[in-house]
Amino acid sequence: MNFYQSLRQFVIGAPLDPLSTRTRHNLALVAFFAWVGLGADGISSSCYGPEEAFKALGEHTHLGLYLAVATIATVFIIALAYNQVIELFPTGGGGYRVASGGVESPSLQVLTTQSAPPSTDIYDQSIRWVDRLVGVLFDELESQGLLQRTLVVIAADHGEAFLEHGREGHAQDLHGEVTRVPLILLPPFLIEPGVRVRTTVSNADVWPTLLELVGLPPLPGADGRSLVPLVLAAAGAGGGDGAPAERPVFAQLERGWGRPRAKNSASLVSVTDGKLRLLATLSGKNPPQLFDRAADPIERHNLAKSDAADVKRLSALVDDYAKGAHTPWGVAPREVELDELRLNHLRALGYVVDPR
Repeated sequence: MNFYQSLRQFVIGAPLDPLSTRTRHNLALVAFFAWVGLGADGISSSCYGPEEAFKALGEHTHLGLYLAVATIATVFIIALAYNQVIELFPTGGGGYRVASGGVESPSLQVLTTQSAPPSTDIYDQSIRWVDRLVGVLFDELESQGLLQRTLVVIAADHGEAFLEHGREGHAQDLHGEVTRVPLILLPPFLIEPGVRVRTTVSNADVWPTLLELVGLPPLPGADGRSLVPLVLAAAGAGGGDGAPAERPVFAQLERGWGRPRAKNSASLVSVTDGKLRLLATLSGKNPPQLFDRAADPIERHNLAKSDAADVKRLSALVDDYAKGAHTPWGVAPREVELDELRLNHLRALGYVVDPR
């Protein structure tokens, strides 16, 4: 071995077998750490990144072919990273555990709690990434002359847990960290100062609100209600009528979703009424939990034993909610058969799905 070869091996390392499982796992980790650094998952980064990269080429179009090859390789490696995570966690939920070092596996010995960032840091990066995407959307709307006549709504379907109650991710319980989400309405005109509505509302209120704002008739049988009166009251422009009365807000989680072989799966329901929140199961197998949001916003002190009257009152609201639950279109939900590719997509996103 000559001096050049010795130096090259010292700097780069010895050749690796591309068919070796260890080599493939290490390649996967490269993409996985890139995902953590960018604050995006493989799907969004592979869809959004190439577009930005091609825009950055400008007049240097002769580099487009090289960029296309690099893009294909990047997507392949990121997909490989997903495959390794799914292989280790076939029922889902492995993304944050792997990225934060909370896993012990011979395949991923390089990941330790000392070398990997906390999962909250990864989530903060994801927020930054989404914020950038929102900026891209607004820039595009403005460039096409649509921003001044577009109503933008920013909402979320769930929050994320970071061991506040012993769990990570979502779709596992209905504590506040996974049910409290932002709802931002951006009209095509500037409101100074901005209006903040502190009343607890629901994602079911989004469509009724939008329909009223654009002057369309309300949806028949809608679960939600328009938030326009609340916004007007908060802005001091309610015409003397004041804000409508606060009403109970519900959330539901079917823990048996995607797990037909799961035993003792239960449908969880939460009801928020003013400062109180009740967490219960529709089957009644587990005792309800009661929390005071004002005094205990992170829901650590269960008041169910000391406040039986409120537990009874809120449990009755849950029972009424369960009795009135129906599909407004009058047709029972149909079962959908998902192939393994789509099941793996769900697992990669953190959902617990039984293997076939």
